[in-house]
Amino acid sequence: MSMNRYFVVLIVALSIVTVPVVGSAMPASGETATVSQTTTFAQTNESQPDSASAYLATFRGLNGTAAYTTYSEFEVIRSQAVLAVQIGNFTETEAERMRLVLNLLQTFQTAYGRQQAGEYGAAIEAANDTSKISQQLRAVEGGERYAVLAEVALERFYARTGQALQSAAESESVTRERIETLRRAALAYQRAGATDRYSQVLIRVESSEQSYRADVSSMNESAAAASSFVNGCSNCGGLVTALTGYGFGVFPKYRAAQEATRETDGALALAEQHGLSARAQALADLRSSVEDTRSTLALASATLIVGYTVILGLFCSLIAWRLVVWQRDLEAAAHGDSVLVGAMLRG
Repeated sequence: MSMNRYFVVLIVALSIVTVPVVGSAMPASGETATVSQTTTFAQTNESQPDSASAYLATFRGLNGTAAYTTYSEFEVIRSQAVLAVQIGNFTETEAERMRLVLNLLQTFQTAYGRQQAGEYGAAIEAANDTSKISQQLRAVEGGERYAVLAEVALERFYARTGQALQSAAESESVTRERIETLRRAALAYQRAGATDRYSQVLIRVESSEQSYRADVSSMNESAAAASSFVNGCSNCGGLVTALTGYGFGVFPKYRAAQEATRETDGALALAEQHGLSARAQALADLRSSVEDTRSTLALASATLIVGYTVILGLFCSLIAWRLVVWQRDLEAAAHGDSVLVGAMLRG
């Protein structure tokens, strides 16, 4: 906040302290003074005080409130409201001003309580209501000095709430909720007038949202591809069905099953990364179906390999046996020719 703003606040506070006395004199004892004159008036809200003495008791009852201790501008407002209701005639204009001041204090107390409870969305809503009452006070004679103090405190309140929201976003496991929390933090910074922080958080929101959308799109594409494979593998219900239905086609089907497994693994990882629990469960079920299909195709592929290995082995054995017989016949024939030649030579 600039030095000029601090001077404005100081001047407003001093102007409230030096409230001119109208009518009868007031004792110098502050909150212990008695009301010089009380004028009652009709109230549309029965919960509102209906006299200067009732307002005095209500404002005094708010003494020591944690919200006003933390945000001292509201304590100044409360203290000077106590002073104001003890001065002069309690006119309808004064009554309207005090009604708004009391609403201002009570609404901010609600905002502070929500903030301390970690209910930051509700805290911002209550702070927004406080800001609206502050604007109403500006339109009432003598109310602007209260409004200025309230708005200074609200800027700090919004800034602290923005910091709390930003910290809460860091521990949020669900990406969508983390983005929304950061968006609320950016809004709080904007209301606080912290333009640098507002811009930084807003850039992070936009970056996170783009990354999230890209991951969701990739997850959807992977899930669709895996689902298409499972639905299209109509003969993958058993070993015999796969062998009779696809024959040697089980090999490309098995490769497709491996690719579908990779797709579901990637999609499941993205769902878990972004905290999409329901989607992660659906993808886990899809992965189980893909695994069952892949196992069937793997067994069918292995069966084909083993079967054709056996057939090839038998064929090779037959050829080897025929070669052995041929070699034996060749050797026998050669031996017979040698005997014949020897007999001819002896003859």
